[in-house]
Amino acid sequence: WRALMFTSLVAAVAAVASGLLPALRASDVRPEEAFRGRSQGAGVRRRPVGLIAQVVMSLVLLFVAGSFLRGLDQLQHTAPGFEVVGRLYAHTALPAASGDRDRRQQFYDQAVERLRAVPGVDRVALTSVLPLIPSGSECVSPTAAISLTTTASEVSDGYFATLGIPVMAGREFTAASLASQQESVIINESLARLAWPNDSAVGKPVELGCGPRRRAVVVGVARDTAVRRIGERARPHLYLQIMRQSGGSFTTIVLATSGEPSSLTRSVNDTLASMGQGLKVYEVLPLSVSVEQSYAAPRWLTRVLTACGVLALVLASVGLFGITAHRVSKRTQEIGVRMALGARRRDVFRQVLGEGLGELVSLGLTGVAASVLEGAAGTAGLSTHLAVAAIWLAVAACACYLPAAWASGVDPVVALRHD
Repeated sequence: WRALMFTSLVAAVAAVASGLLPALRASDVRPEEAFRGRSQGAGVRRRPVGLIAQVVMSLVLLFVAGSFLRGLDQLQHTAPGFEVVGRLYAHTALPAASGDRDRRQQFYDQAVERLRAVPGVDRVALTSVLPLIPSGSECVSPTAAISLTTTASEVSDGYFATLGIPVMAGREFTAASLASQQESVIINESLARLAWPNDSAVGKPVELGCGPRRRAVVVGVARDTAVRRIGERARPHLYLQIMRQSGGSFTTIVLATSGEPSSLTRSVNDTLASMGQGLKVYEVLPLSVSVEQSYAAPRWLTRVLTACGVLALVLASVGLFGITAHRVSKRTQEIGVRMALGARRRDVFRQVLGEGLGELVSLGLTGVAASVLEGAAGTAGLSTHLAVAAIWLAVAACACYLPAAWASGVDPVVALRHD
């Protein structure tokens, strides 16, 4: 009800403001001029402020919407840093064993072995969270002078090979690392450059934990990938070995397949369901589905801006039609005189249509200038400018066509008697 009241109030204020200026102009007419007919043509050539605002706003909104469309298209063609094609994931939970690290490890080791035996599955690995899904964080102290909080995720051995993430230096985790007293971590290139800009990070000790700290050693450096969203600037990220800590009950299984991943969802789901022990399988989907879901926010914003741009375009075209039709009605006698003196219908049609389109061009230049000031046109690109110009010219031609056709069809005799 608050939103309804607010929008109703805004609509009422807009209606009053829109009718206020014409009412003030009408109340300022002098009686002697009105009787002489002087006020009838007054202001015919005056540039309408409301139409200027509509055209400028529609152009700015169309430029912004075009920029977002271009950005969304570029985003969808940006490599996330990991392989998406031929990848499958399964969100699972094991509540009964969530507090027992050894039981969880044993259970998921068996699950990995069974999934590897499924025809069409090449590799299987575990992670605490998929890329592009909000991950946890961890405090890291690579050196005594550097202490920072980075995004972090827990992964198993074979994770980087499964998702096609190159390990630029060192090695991946191994199953033997879990039995070792020394904890191992893998960092990405951004964290390695930040902590050891002129030295190799492999073999370097680090301290982990925001409270009580524990020591670990860097065993590998992985290539930077998108962590929270595609297209973001590379940020430091830390990979911990899954099942090393007690952790939670949720575990995501990632699989590399040799065929279409969607064709294996049923087999993977049935294999996991047959494991028993209260395992819950929430969804088994291609990784491309999760990546597409990460575009939901920019896609929604792009649609809203596009809808606003189209609505502003419609309002401005209606305004252009109204102004052109009004001017034609005020020039009925003039048009009649011209036609009586030999002007052809197509000449009148071209003149009215040309004046309407000329009005649009002059207003359009104002809109482009405004969009540049707002920074919209600078990011839109040449193709967006051309597309917006073509759309506006087509809409303006349609808006001016009817008044031009009406003007060209005026009967000179009737027009000369028009008052």
